[in-house]
Amino acid sequence: MNKVLHLWINGGSVVVFSAQGQTTNSIAPQMRLQNIEADARGISFNLNPNLLPTARLIRGQWHRVEILLKSNTPGVQDGEVDWWLDGVKIAAYTDVGFVASGNVTPGAVNWQQVSWNPTYGGPADVVPANQYMQIDQFYISGK
Repeated sequence: MNKVLHLWINGGSVVVFSAQGQTTNSIAPQMRLQNIEADARGISFNLNPNLLPTARLIRGQWHRVEILLKSNTPGVQDGEVDWWLDGVKIAAYTDVGFVASGNVTPGAVNWQQVSWNPTYGGPADVVPANQYMQIDQFYISGK
């Protein structure tokens, strides 16, 4: 499994919770940022657990994943991406620039949509075996 959960801001899927693993090995959680407008790291890059780099999802076990996102001030790298695995905070980034200063789109800095869309690889990839994923107790809140 690769991309799992898409979080939308400024009209696009910008933050993607991803699960990286092969065969029957454990799975590494990751946040993929794509089409970012105002970040010195570029328009697309990955954020790995920086507080607990060894954090893993174990296949066949239930896990609780919590994600906290804070939009940035347009043009300023002060957005935040934090996430927890089974109640343990595994990553905290406070320097993300999602939206550029020149973006005048109404509501551009507001989180707009969440989509559960497990995706394996790219167009030419072949899924090597049947895969499944279950979800329970999905909550979204905002202010």
